[in-house]
Amino acid sequence: GGDTFRVLLYKAAERGGGLGEEHEGGRMLLQAHVTDRSDGSYTARYMPTEAGTYHVVAELFPPSPLGQLHCREARGTRVGTQGVQFTVVVSPGVAVGLRAGPAAFSATSGLSTPPITVEVVDACGNIVPRRVQPRMTVAAIAPLRRGREPGQTPEEDPTPPACEVLEARSGEDELEAEGAVLRLRLTGRPSRVTLVLTDRDAGGGATLSPARVDILLTGEPALMEASCPSRFAISGRRFGPVRLRALDARRLIVARSALQPTVWALPESAEDGAAAAPVQCQVEELEWAREGEVEWGDATIWLRLNGAPGHVLLHSADRLTGLSPPSPLPLYLTGPPYRLRLLAHQPMSAVAGVATTIRVALVDINGVSVAGVAFEPEVRQGSFGEGDEPLQCHLLERRLVREQGPWEADVAELVVRFEGRAGGR
Repeated sequence: GGDTFRVLLYKAAERGGGLGEEHEGGRMLLQAHVTDRSDGSYTARYMPTEAGTYHVVAELFPPSPLGQLHCREARGTRVGTQGVQFTVVVSPGVAVGLRAGPAAFSATSGLSTPPITVEVVDACGNIVPRRVQPRMTVAAIAPLRRGREPGQTPEEDPTPPACEVLEARSGEDELEAEGAVLRLRLTGRPSRVTLVLTDRDAGGGATLSPARVDILLTGEPALMEASCPSRFAISGRRFGPVRLRALDARRLIVARSALQPTVWALPESAEDGAAAAPVQCQVEELEWAREGEVEWGDATIWLRLNGAPGHVLLHSADRLTGLSPPSPLPLYLTGPPYRLRLLAHQPMSAVAGVATTIRVALVDINGVSVAGVAFEPEVRQGSFGEGDEPLQCHLLERRLVREQGPWEADVAELVVRFEGRAGGR
């Protein structure tokens, strides 16, 4: 006695690498509790909670040059003189309930739901191979209100939505079947719904706890809305977010599962049939609004536009329903080459010795002021002009401000002081 032994358990399918301290490539699920029996033998106890085949590795730790390790209860593969390895198969426990997945999702009234998998599980969540004959009970929790216009109140409807089984698949061999797969169709007013699943076949009188699935039931898409906080895009730069919302006839947001949005851009002049350079539009990121595991038909999209400077119309539509917003989003697409423009009446006047602010903007080839492009105008300081008393210019401060208008524009404000004879240019 008195030695230290380490007994580790690895899932067989994930076991890899050689033995040793780190057991590289394997995922250690648990470490056994080792008891020294003070008679030269040791007892290792472990309680796995995940069914499957395990590699059990018992090692003297740290390694000792004395003697060999013997395991009485299992014949395993010897690992050098300091360890032994053998295999243990852990089976699922007694069935205690049903588990359904996904546990929450969104669905559109009158359309098929995503597949729902129903499984029999033990107390640790391991799947128990057994046939399931689900019985479904539907209850409406609350009317759906998200996405309604201010002042609108959906009608209360206590009637639970109707539930129709479109498909139910289950194995015929009771020993091999692992649950069932359902595809349903719910029809009713938009509401938050709970689907309760129980087993028709009690399995010898055993009572299994039911599984519950939360469903966000929405109406069919009837219209789309598009919005964007900015109407100014820079060619080759990431632009957004563009928000697309699909609404039903009562202007409630519909389920995300009924949508496949697409976005494209056209020059404004192309709308009138005039020849115009194409605008490339690439969707870089699309994210759906979520509440837990439920996704709404409320998408945030980030784009990258490439094209010549000019007015652009951003179009969007849904590929599944063919719906599109009433009108495209008007944007201005800018890009190089740029130049500086002095924002002042010509000629400008200044008082000698007094600070004067000069405002300068960066504009594209169309003369439109640009926002989001870094620029730092310089002022030629020192003496310039003609005559015995040349004009002196000193830069006191330089700052960048963002102005709001039809679209945002960055303006550089240069605070300077002129010194010299009055009337100098």
